[in-house]
Amino acid sequence: MTTEWVVAAGAERLGLTASGTAEQPGPSIGELTFTVTNPGPVEDRVVFEIVPGDGAKRPWFTVDEPQRLVPGGQSVTFLIKVSIPAGEPAGPFWVQGRVYSADTAPEESSRVSGRVTGEIAPTKIKKSKPWWLLAVAALVVIVLGVVGWLVLRPGNRPVPALTGLTEEQARQKLLDSGLTLGLVQRRHQAGSERTVIEQSVGEGAEAASGSPVDVVITIRLTAPALQTPQDHQEFPKDAKAPVLQWQAVLDAAGYNIRREREICTGGINSTCFFQVITNANQVGPATSWDPVGEQLPPIRGIAQATGLVRWQITALDDFKDPGPSSGPFEYWILKF
Repeated sequence: MTTEWVVAAGAERLGLTASGTAEQPGPSIGELTFTVTNPGPVEDRVVFEIVPGDGAKRPWFTVDEPQRLVPGGQSVTFLIKVSIPAGEPAGPFWVQGRVYSADTAPEESSRVSGRVTGEIAPTKIKKSKPWWLLAVAALVVIVLGVVGWLVLRPGNRPVPALTGLTEEQARQKLLDSGLTLGLVQRRHQAGSERTVIEQSVGEGAEAASGSPVDVVITIRLTAPALQTPQDHQEFPKDAKAPVLQWQAVLDAAGYNIRREREICTGGINSTCFFQVITNANQVGPATSWDPVGEQLPPIRGIAQATGLVRWQITALDDFKDPGPSSGPFEYWILKF
């Protein structure tokens, strides 16, 4: 049974406090809270994460204890610490909180909160001007003149706007501006155009000549095609759990592996249900998974496993956000 989570922000607007000094500004800091409620009768483990919107970046937000066990009918509060580095472009931004059950595929129970907005104030650096420094500066101007000023001028370059460009277009535009393309991360979005949606240094900010600028590119992940074991394949009694294999998905940074086994109670009024035995993320290009050494969860009461197992695979982007899941395959380990 999927938990119908309810997530609500503690406030609609985030207040930020500047740190550091006028000469050396520090990050703008603040805190957010989100309340997550389990309205169902059964306890469940919830995963909380921040979803950055326009003008926001995921590294600004640190979630305190991102996984919690929530009893049925109760709520928990997540504390999010905010630290926005000095020098980020001034302007508005917004974020949302997203929750889902730790033991189910994220897309089955995912819920998002309303938007929380914030505003980044312009960074103003006040430079002290002691009398002796002014005297030295005046002497330099007199002796060296305009040529000396040009020699001592820092070789900074303005960062161009990259949003909406393809990866190659962004690379070329940075090269034309005297900069380089740094880390490229990919985020799954429906209807993706494979274009830049975030850049680590904002448009118009200055960066040292030749320095890298990181970007986030949109992609559209597809559902993995399952290979082995084949759907409805049977294995003899006492056979070990088979290795799962599937086809690689373009742009996938990893995969979520989910397995469930059928449990049935005995007697005339026998009932059956599926118990999650695997729900794990595998980072990297590997397209197989071996359950060797996995500890199966206990079966309570007089119920027994029938030998039926179903499994499915979900591709993940660089931020471990899921794409569409494969349809489930089933296999049997015969009891007799």
